[in-house]
Amino acid sequence: MSKDNEMIMCVDKGRLFLMGTPTAELVVKATTAPGIATLRRRGDVETDTSLLQPIPYTVVIAPFGEEGEAKVLMYKRSSKGGETRLQDKYSIGIGGHINGIDVENYFASPTEDSPCSACMFRELFEELGVDELNCEAVMLSDKPIYDDSEAVSSVHIGLLYTVILEDVPNINVEDALTSVEWVTIPDLAPGTERYDKLEGWSKYVAELLVNSLMESEE
Repeated sequence: MSKDNEMIMCVDKGRLFLMGTPTAELVVKATTAPGIATLRRRGDVETDTSLLQPIPYTVVIAPFGEEGEAKVLMYKRSSKGGETRLQDKYSIGIGGHINGIDVENYFASPTEDSPCSACMFRELFEELGVDELNCEAVMLSDKPIYDDSEAVSSVHIGLLYTVILEDVPNINVEDALTSVEWVTIPDLAPGTERYDKLEGWSKYVAELLVNSLMESEE
């Protein structure tokens, strides 16, 4: 099936933003709200700014070395990636559209708290090429990513998650990801070479991680 024919989750932007920019918790709740959330053909909504496509966007962190220094998974999107507007850009977030399978998994599973978490784990398993992960998943920020200044960001709203791995998995990334490497949080600070290579959402997340690290060291 082509990407254009994929059925993806959309939420009504007007109702979601009724009282201003919503929290991440409200966006998650909206994905299960009748009348607000619907499944639409992807090719029909990619430029429809009356709708927003929620995207779970997950940062993967693993310990390295004897002291378990935290490192972040960074990769480059290849020309085989699904979102053509992000191809050949670097990212520290793994994400994708919520689709019908995620909705089915949410209703069928007693452990999934929303289609968002179901999508998050599906995307991680698919893009890292693993069957399971020994990890803890937490919401990184209650402030979603939303930027209407660019075409690709104006129809998406990001939900930031962090997956903290207990160990480094033997990943087998799909063809959509290339140049995979593990980098320290300071390596991603604004002004560094790696930061300058990142896509817009990843720059925002990198700044959150760097600020959080600085606060923990004070």
